[in-house]
Amino acid sequence: MIQSQVLKVLRKSLRVEDLLDWNSFEKKYLNIQRECKTILSLPEYNTEKELSELKQLREAIKDMIGDCIGCANKALDSNKRVILEDDGGEMLGVNYGVHPHVNGGLSGITSATAAFGISPKRIDTRIGVVKAYCTRSGNGSFPTEIKGELCEHLILKGREFSDNEKRRCGWLDLNMLKLAHTMNQYSSLMVTKLDVLDEVPEIKVAIGYKIGERIFNDRIPASYERAEYVYKILRGWKQDTSQTRKFKHLPKEAKDYIRLIEDTLKVPVTWITVGRTKDHIIRK
Repeated sequence: MIQSQVLKVLRKSLRVEDLLDWNSFEKKYLNIQRECKTILSLPEYNTEKELSELKQLREAIKDMIGDCIGCANKALDSNKRVILEDDGGEMLGVNYGVHPHVNGGLSGITSATAAFGISPKRIDTRIGVVKAYCTRSGNGSFPTEIKGELCEHLILKGREFSDNEKRRCGWLDLNMLKLAHTMNQYSSLMVTKLDVLDEVPEIKVAIGYKIGERIFNDRIPASYERAEYVYKILRGWKQDTSQTRKFKHLPKEAKDYIRLIEDTLKVPVTWITVGRTKDHIIRK
């Protein structure tokens, strides 16, 4: 992923539309591959095999390649509903993420609208999707990280794996969530994987950072990696929520957890998931 983002910034990347002219695509591919060997540390791989796979892919998608800017905006002009999704994670964005452990792209509303060539003014509803706890893949600062048996429990129950590697798990950080809301102005929130916390007896929620004698609860300080976290500790509900389908039927402690998120952000939580299928969605 990082290598493809570097190539994009260097103006040496391939575009989907290049597949429409296979001979031209193949020449560009080989030229870029040669240049990459002097720019990036690329592992050896089978060029012929990859070109063969790309040619098969071309046959499958060539009739679907088109002008996404025109398509999306024409749909909006015709009063059709258009759903845009950005799954990069707001705090991993290259502009405002926690450096240096970020990806090479934009995040949030700016990423979604830029990808489809739609003006942000045309977005009516902005839904923020957040797990009931935090996760992170790979290296990087993760001050709310949970260690030991509890972490293993969250990994297994939440199926927290990325490229066959375990994701790191931690407590929810409300300051980061507030920052994401500030940049995106969510209309509502969807809290996922609430059921993963069902067996946790005590749940911590990060509500601020303490550096020396100063407490930050309205922003993320530049030196947050050395900050001591300020936590609010809630009682766990210690009940199975996977069969719950209405918010009023959730355990009191689970409802308190959701209300803490709502009260902090001043944004309603409209959906909650308590399982892996669409049948496990609670509409609040």
